[in-house]
Amino acid sequence: MDESKVKRQPSPGEILWNTVKAQVRDEINAKKISFPDYKDFFLSLESESDRALPIVILSYIDEKMKELMGAALNPEFLKGDNDVFKAFAALNTVHSKLNMAAALFWLRKKTYEDLDMIRRIRNKFGHSTTAGCYDSEPIRQRINCMMPIEEILWKHEGRLESDLKRVSTRTVFHCRAAMTTANVLIELVCAPVGIQRGVGPLAGLGDGWDTAPEIVKVLNEEAATLIIQLLKNNIT
Repeated sequence: MDESKVKRQPSPGEILWNTVKAQVRDEINAKKISFPDYKDFFLSLESESDRALPIVILSYIDEKMKELMGAALNPEFLKGDNDVFKAFAALNTVHSKLNMAAALFWLRKKTYEDLDMIRRIRNKFGHSTTAGCYDSEPIRQRINCMMPIEEILWKHEGRLESDLKRVSTRTVFHCRAAMTTANVLIELVCAPVGIQRGVGPLAGLGDGWDTAPEIVKVLNEEAATLIIQLLKNNIT
């Protein structure tokens, strides 16, 4: 018998590890968390002004982060004076939530960086009367730092790369912010469960599409169709 064709038998430790990861996935699915407003919310933002767009997006993210982080923390320590989300408390601002989530390994490094770019762009538009437009610096530079998800999906659709050059920088930001938001939601649902189970924050995401929790599949599908739609709607 060709030994190279003999199926490798997993070790007891590997079986245990895979069992715990499966339990993490099952626990995430059992929560039945969903975000039915996600896609419609981001589509509705096409009518927002340039200045309002990042402000409204970050407000949505802030609300969802408070909800998901609150669910992951021990509720016995979030009552009364210990409410870390109330005014002037430790996690009152979106910046403090962002930093804490990253410090706890609830957000991947790239998600943290892209979310911080959204925050910085929001601050530029929200706190300055001379913010200019999305093609002005440093706004354009910050958008360029974010994951170019629109390029990845457009190429997968078999579309002409030249078409993307006809999409405004505002739409590019809109697409990248939508994907960043989906990543934030997914990671804040999955990472705390994986950490609590002792298998790490990424274990809850699965080992591939087939083993990913339902929330991972649903939000990625919605983000992909949303971004393609935004691009088609805004090719000039």
